[in-house]
Amino acid sequence: GAVEEGALETRVLGCLPRRPAGWRAFLCGNAEAVLSLRKKLFLAGFSLKDIHADAFLPSVPRAGPVAGAA
Repeated sequence: GAVEEGALETRVLGCLPRRPAGWRAFLCGNAEAVLSLRKKLFLAGFSLKDIHADAFLPSVPRAGPVAGAA
């Protein structure tokens, strides 16, 4: 089937209880998506300490010499 933008976020938010006390969220992936879902989970009642997020950033080649190299 076709992939819809935001579909995962909609599904995640749709299965949350009214009061997510005691729940924890572990997010990883695209930085924009992680930050968006983190904000929405907070607004849905999650404590910030219960939202663990790891945004994946694009790797970029290092410019110039590596620090500490002789």
